[in-house]
Amino acid sequence: MEHATPALCTHPVDFAQSRRSLLTSASTTRWSPSRALRLVASKLVTASAFCLAGLTSVTAHAVPMTQPPSFRGEVSYLEFTIDHHFTALRMTELAAGTAAVGSSSNYAGSPNVFASTPAKATDPVALTISTMANAAQRREIVEAQGFLQTYFGINYVPSVQSYLAPPVQFVDQATAGDPFNIAFLETFSGHHATLIPSSQECSTEAPDAPVRDYCASIVASQTRQIGQMRAELASVYGRTDVSYETIPLPASFGETGTQVPEPASGALLAAGLLGFGAICKKWRSADRKSSNGLISTFHDENFVSTRL
Repeated sequence: MEHATPALCTHPVDFAQSRRSLLTSASTTRWSPSRALRLVASKLVTASAFCLAGLTSVTAHAVPMTQPPSFRGEVSYLEFTIDHHFTALRMTELAAGTAAVGSSSNYAGSPNVFASTPAKATDPVALTISTMANAAQRREIVEAQGFLQTYFGINYVPSVQSYLAPPVQFVDQATAGDPFNIAFLETFSGHHATLIPSSQECSTEAPDAPVRDYCASIVASQTRQIGQMRAELASVYGRTDVSYETIPLPASFGETGTQVPEPASGALLAAGLLGFGAICKKWRSADRKSSNGLISTFHDENFVSTRL
């Protein structure tokens, strides 16, 4: 499915905001301000080239997005979150590169193995969010595994479920540079939004207080990052309307035990936890302050805007 979206010249870039965003990101990713400003200049050249060419539209494919599940109890939610976060690890390492964030291969006992990859993103916001999200979601995977083991005696390891794979494949196929920047920001913001409805329900309905707190933390962090990614798409790339193609959940989704793989070997689990510890040590000083903003969430299979 293809959709025409406005070109950059019909949605002017807010260059002042872009410059502020880039300079802020530079301070958190150890980029020099001069390098960030050079990237601003490249965006100016790109936007001018589009307008001078007289282009009025560009062609974009619908972004695949998994149907957001409702909250069906702690087990179903935690298992989905582990696999959902695991696919996010792969998307973020495609953006930032495995040299920067580590590999998700066999993470937390997963049977999945991925090839090492260089950074495909060049946008400072995409690089910053991919790095911070990778570290946070590694920790959240391990936390969710702990809840399942403690409260239910379930040894659950992450894996790439078929209904979660299309967004990863979509990002993987994007060409490095601006095509990847746009694909990542569109896909990862939607991927975040997939988990918001059930996490909001979980934060008030889960029987166990630590799980409720866990869910509330996910809502806060992913809401903030959705706002940052959508702002970058609008201000730098003129993308204010993203078309999504819903990937349905399987009929058996949420049935107790249907998603539980065989327990991982101790060696694989240890390897994953060691990788997690290294990432957390590297990024423990990252800024995690929450902020209000415009986010997009799924509701009744439609993408709607919500002001928090």
